[in-house]
Amino acid sequence: MVRIYEGVYVNFLLIFSIVCITSVHDYIILVGDKLQISVYGSVSFSYQQTVTPSGEIYIQYVSIPPSEEAPFFAWEVLDVMNIKGMTITKATSIVEERFNKYFKNVKVNLSVIAFRDKVFLTGAVTKPGSYPFIPGLTVSEYIECAGGIQPYGDLSKITIKKYDSTIDASSGSMVEQNWNIYIPKAYVYVKGMVTIPGAHHFNPDLNGLDYIGLSGGPTDRANIKKAYIITTNGERLPIENNPPMYSTIVIPEVSLKWWQDHLTIVSIITTVLVTLLTITK
Repeated sequence: MVRIYEGVYVNFLLIFSIVCITSVHDYIILVGDKLQISVYGSVSFSYQQTVTPSGEIYIQYVSIPPSEEAPFFAWEVLDVMNIKGMTITKATSIVEERFNKYFKNVKVNLSVIAFRDKVFLTGAVTKPGSYPFIPGLTVSEYIECAGGIQPYGDLSKITIKKYDSTIDASSGSMVEQNWNIYIPKAYVYVKGMVTIPGAHHFNPDLNGLDYIGLSGGPTDRANIKKAYIITTNGERLPIENNPPMYSTIVIPEVSLKWWQDHLTIVSIITTVLVTLLTITK
């Protein structure tokens, strides 16, 4: 996995587009995108430029290279261009054309190194986090870019928000800027006579007995023979079945168990009788 460290400029858009099977050239440049503009040929230099609120970038060059007396680059602005709404391909072409008005036989490479908009994936995906927004990708494609859904993920209950608003969309919908895509983590709940009752991540490969094991196993008061699974629609399944998402495993308590139970009852009755006899004396 490529990591983006501060101060190290990586053309993440290209990597992301390859992984997600989309073309970097289709990316639309808008206000706030940070670009790397590289010029090579009869002159060679590069610089970074953030698209201004008016959608413009500066055509500039190094007028004075650094020296011992002046250890900084001195840049001179030659022109201003509006590239808002252009694809990478088109913007590269017209920026190269403009540079060739000032320098002979130069080529230009233009790439995005920081994105104005992102898409956030959280919940039951392998690599939750923020991803650059690229028009044309669906929710499902973004999930694949995030490493795919976890086995306990519930795609049927996906939640999509933009800021505080909930978006009516599905896994096949085209993603828009700044969407927060949340894949819920499905669970199976275990209650009753187990050591640690509670919820566990849903796993389609586990049966009811496996979940009881995850709960620390049955207690000495558990009646495993009468344990069962109850689904969200009220259907009752054998404990040996694989419970569906959000179902509940119930382990009932035995009513009486061996001689300990009988001894306990006898002890309680004896204590009550002794107490009554003491009071009546």
